[in-house]
Amino acid sequence: MSSSHSVSACPCHPQDMDRQPRSGWMRLLPWLRLYRCSSCNRMRLLSKQKVDNARLLHAAQVRARGG
Repeated sequence: MSSSHSVSACPCHPQDMDRQPRSGWMRLLPWLRLYRCSSCNRMRLLSKQKVDNARLLHAAQVRARGG
């Protein structure tokens, strides 16, 4: 499998993910949302709940470090 077809997770941070409009077929998977990483421009179908949880965790870690 080539790196352009990698199924590994995007190494970017949750705060880099921006919601994008979904195609019609994507609505067949209502628990997923389309996100674009603002760092690498990669489009990903991800669970909204998992992205929201990752953002909350990241914010808590930043606060704990005093940032």
